[in-house]
Amino acid sequence: LNASWPVVSWSSIDYYGNWKALHYQAKRVFAPILINPIRQNDSLNIYLISDCPDTKDHLMLEMKVTDFDGKKQGKPIQLNTLTVPANTSQCVYRIKPDTWLSPEEQQRCFMQLTLKDKAGNTLAETVYFFRKTKDLLLPETTVSCKMKQKDGMCELTLFSPALAKDVFIEIPLQGARFSDNFFDLLPGERKTVVITSPQIKKGEELPLTIKHIRETYN
Repeated sequence: LNASWPVVSWSSIDYYGNWKALHYQAKRVFAPILINPIRQNDSLNIYLISDCPDTKDHLMLEMKVTDFDGKKQGKPIQLNTLTVPANTSQCVYRIKPDTWLSPEEQQRCFMQLTLKDKAGNTLAETVYFFRKTKDLLLPETTVSCKMKQKDGMCELTLFSPALAKDVFIEIPLQGARFSDNFFDLLPGERKTVVITSPQIKKGEELPLTIKHIRETYN
């Protein structure tokens, strides 16, 4: 889980207590309720997985396809009155992406899946890419950031007009805690990230680096 000395290793937390990308992803996939799209041959199977001790009913699952610049592709698919039994994994929907999107469109689009209860509360959400990251036609984009800072905490509001995949936020404070990191910032959406550390002081400049994977291309 964590490294016992400062070294490059497979641990998910480094020697100084900083979370690596693996640890943030582990937090997501071990959520009580998970939406898990799985590509099997020419079919995309949508699974709902629950580790909850009780049944969840009257749920709504929405699936919408968007290109990397934020343009909607077709009409959203909505499944209503879903029931997710306790401690189960079940396939609730199947689609064939090749009959929906062309091969090039699959390089430029993603599917956003959101599960809500009858009160409209979000229980789970995920983003599915139709191709591996190396095969995606990712756009060049700039992530803007608004910062609110006080003693012990910094709140960031991030925005990008186009998809910024695998956003990585870094500050030069060992052991700082991020509410989220190494995430996909969807086009036109704002995301709030809270950073906590006793070393953060109101009024003191906080050096901040924000990168996404497209910026690593030569």
